[in-house]
Amino acid sequence: MELKGIKMILKNHDQFFIQWDIVYELESNPNLGIFNFWIDNICYPAQGINITLPALFWALTCNIESIDCLKKDLTDIPISKINFSDIDNDKLVFLDTGELFQYGFGLVLGFNQDQERIFYTTDFEKTYSEIILPKGVLRATLNSLLLNMDYVC
Repeated sequence: MELKGIKMILKNHDQFFIQWDIVYELESNPNLGIFNFWIDNICYPAQGINITLPALFWALTCNIESIDCLKKDLTDIPISKINFSDIDNDKLVFLDTGELFQYGFGLVLGFNQDQERIFYTTDFEKTYSEIILPKGVLRATLNSLLLNMDYVC
């Protein structure tokens, strides 16, 4: 086992980006490391050094197709009025956050015209917070994982 220490920040917006770091590069095994989403200057889930990076990259990039299928706007309905346990799949998409969900971290996406509303949970979907960004930031951020797959596989 060799400590690798490849660090990468994938940034398409100052208030929402990804940071990952290979902690252990294992021969003939998947690379393990740290993976965080930075939202409004706070990192999530901010736990775990043994995330299986190739599997997580795959899970996250598979969400791109679901994002592309999201056609209807959620509008500007307040977060307090959204029932996340009974969502309308035409207006919201729950994203697969892979191993990050073992730490309670999940993402849900909806659109409001030229904005995207990213809802995130850190407590296994008990509560949600929200960040509003220009439409396309989340998809571009996940797409940049595709461009970095060679580093983790």
